[in-house]
Amino acid sequence: MTATGKTSTDKRTLERYGPSGIAPALCRSMKSIDSRARVLLLSALAVAACSAGNLVSELDDEGYQGTTGTTDFNVGGFDGQQSGQGGAGGFCEAVAAEATPKLQDADIIFAVDSSGSMMEESYFVRDRINAFSQQIIASGIDVRVIMIAEAMAFGCIGLLCPPGICVAPPLGTGICPNDAKPPHYHHPLSKVRSHNALTELVETFPSYQQTLRLDAKKYLVIITDDNATAPFIDDATTFINEWIGLDPSRLNGFTAHAIYCYDNANGCAVAGDVYKDLVNQTGGIHGNLALQDFQPIFDAVADQVMLSAGKLPCEYALPDNEELDPGMVNVLFTAGDASEHDLYNVSGLSNCDPIEGGWYYDNPGAPATIHLCPASCTMVSNDPNGRIDMLFGCATKQPPLR
Repeated sequence: MTATGKTSTDKRTLERYGPSGIAPALCRSMKSIDSRARVLLLSALAVAACSAGNLVSELDDEGYQGTTGTTDFNVGGFDGQQSGQGGAGGFCEAVAAEATPKLQDADIIFAVDSSGSMMEESYFVRDRINAFSQQIIASGIDVRVIMIAEAMAFGCIGLLCPPGICVAPPLGTGICPNDAKPPHYHHPLSKVRSHNALTELVETFPSYQQTLRLDAKKYLVIITDDNATAPFIDDATTFINEWIGLDPSRLNGFTAHAIYCYDNANGCAVAGDVYKDLVNQTGGIHGNLALQDFQPIFDAVADQVMLSAGKLPCEYALPDNEELDPGMVNVLFTAGDASEHDLYNVSGLSNCDPIEGGWYYDNPGAPATIHLCPASCTMVSNDPNGRIDMLFGCATKQPPLR
């Protein structure tokens, strides 16, 4: 991922970042280069500009207006604009590029009832899981599927096989019962039956915990023709609390979808009231198992995954540019009402201010991604018309001393 887009670092940016400290020798050496080439070179290196008298005012000869200019560029894998304003004391000129949001990864955990009455449903999951995952992958989302279901026995053919899941390529290996294909498909040992889907998700968690990514959105898809009952977990709120409690950093904010029986008609054993409550509490999608038409549900779940990932996220890839100086990067959030908010750099997640927020690098020694602190993430995510810009060429702003 790279930062893309166009924005102008105009007078507001210059006032925000103040005078620059670029070496006069560099300014003098730039005078011997063609004016347009100077602009591209400055953009590529993401350095601060020389004083108005040294460089920007000279661009008038190439058609720029007065001592303020705006220049489009596409260097180092990102588009943007560079602008400057003259002045007697010099200034820091930042190159700005609208940050391309990194689509949020998705971890999707299936829990499929493998009791004897679930033969057809198991076949559907097995036959359609590839199309389901591939449409999400095609949208640019990095998806992982974890299958909590009994594995299909080796050598099974058609109706001779008991309920179980074996996933063919490209998602799985198609080699049963060892169809797992890390990192995108995991199939830990489990036995989901009529009443214990929620309990299995909790008790088997250690076997798939490390597969779940900290920054990925989590989805559950539960498929059963029965209800969750005692002595197993038989209450949606109890399950939510127990499951999230296993690893809050990974599981907070999950969404549960379920294909279950709305009542005990049409071959259903009993209404899945616990699953109905779970879906309602987490904002998921309901599917009526009695209809035996699961494709619209799979499509709706995939659409929700893709729609959620399309929101302004909290991670942004830095431009792929070897000359980029991590100490000369700043982050600006422009809200939908056009108000601007500087986000200050902190050394890591643990140093994020719970109110002011900020941002930090994934790896300060060799950064590739900018992460927003939780408070800033909330502010940005709640403003669908806002935008994040990365500004290059001025010293990274730290939180003010209090």
